[in-house]
Amino acid sequence: MPIREQIGMKLTNRLFYFLLPIILFCNFVEADSVLGPNTKSLVANALDQEQKKFKECISGEGLIGKDQINTRCTQKDLKKYYEILHQVQDTDLTLFLEGFAAPKSLKKPRVKYPKKAQQKGITGFAIVSYDLDESGRTSNHKIIPPLSHSIFHNEALNAAKKLQYKPLTYQGEPAAYPNMKQKFTFILVSGTVDLGPAAGMFNRITQLLKAKKYTKAEKLAYEKLEKDPFFYYQLALSQFALKKYEEAASSASEFFNQQDAQDLKLPEYYFISHASLIYAESLYKVNKFEELIKVENMLENLSPSVNYENDILWTKIYLGVAFVNTDRMLDGIYYLNSVKLSAIKNEDDGMIKIVDSILLNIENALN
Repeated sequence: MPIREQIGMKLTNRLFYFLLPIILFCNFVEADSVLGPNTKSLVANALDQEQKKFKECISGEGLIGKDQINTRCTQKDLKKYYEILHQVQDTDLTLFLEGFAAPKSLKKPRVKYPKKAQQKGITGFAIVSYDLDESGRTSNHKIIPPLSHSIFHNEALNAAKKLQYKPLTYQGEPAAYPNMKQKFTFILVSGTVDLGPAAGMFNRITQLLKAKKYTKAEKLAYEKLEKDPFFYYQLALSQFALKKYEEAASSASEFFNQQDAQDLKLPEYYFISHASLIYAESLYKVNKFEELIKVENMLENLSPSVNYENDILWTKIYLGVAFVNTDRMLDGIYYLNSVKLSAIKNEDDGMIKIVDSILLNIENALN
């Protein structure tokens, strides 16, 4: 079900409208900057302030030399503003510490897809933290809960133990790098939805949705919620089609919340990424921007894939506009810029133009 319409963006009491016509490792992406001078100035000033705060925090910790890599100082906003200004993604802490050069991956191991997950059509990810020593070897491997999916823990840990790096250096000399992280994403190119006894009703509701019999689809999905939480997804689809946007957002959120609590036997990413989009667009349509921003937590559980990245990127567009509408301009610019970088990587000229038009409205509003 396509859910692409107009987005209106309110900036400081002014209203603007514009038309919104596999196992993975993170990649570093660069692009040419098209940020306007007003936007650049806003981001540059914010980055300068964050850099000063970061240096003061490091000094307060009493860390010097290569021990600075052990800092506990927050870098979230620092990384965000740097990535906007320099048009990059996935920045490393070493960018903000003098004398350090980031480790470089030498070997990405072959990761096995868990047989049980493959048989059930389950997709997901696991995040592993580990320490990197002066020789470039990893140790002290740990799964980071609660985001990681338990069915993928063993294979992710096994793969992390085989990672090899050119080590971190400080002033040209090898140094240890504690608490590094790697996200292993497990995606099936195709799969079947295994709902067991619920499959018949799932197919029936799907046919009702295709036939635009949304009221009947909503009724049947609601009746089956206790039997399988997957029906929250179909309930959200029905309610969105019926323009019951707040109810659709609530159902999408409930489906998302229960996907970890239940052993959902389905290709999760397709449905969860689409549920996050239903949630975001539904709340946008009723101007619930503060509530819409909660979709940021949903996005933490998702990794893009060619099969459903489009839903994730559209969700980020709504999230970015919601941040702007709630006077959190820098957060809005960050998400919109991240969408553009992904669109450049995917050679999606249409999405690039959409984001550029939004960023131009922001630029004009800052004038």
